[in-house]
Amino acid sequence: MGRWGGDEFILLLPGLNDSSDAGAVCERVKRIAQEGLAGNPLASPLTLSMGIALYPDDASLAELLLQQADTALYRAKGSGRNVIAVFGESG
Repeated sequence: MGRWGGDEFILLLPGLNDSSDAGAVCERVKRIAQEGLAGNPLASPLTLSMGIALYPDDASLAELLLQQADTALYRAKGSGRNVIAVFGESG
């Protein structure tokens, strides 16, 4: 996991090639992050929008795969935030 820029982070999951497995990991990350701030009275509510792209289904080149994940992320943000979107799946 690493900071990609601004308020964006990237999580690479080698060997994971199923969108439902990737979605489950994202749901777990979201739950852990939100629970971690739940007891802090100074924390604002945390929402996490996530975009998923899978190698090699969505792209075979790293740069294009990141672009596809970014496309899915912006679709998630456009869906009301705190949403997980998978590139190539309508929603």
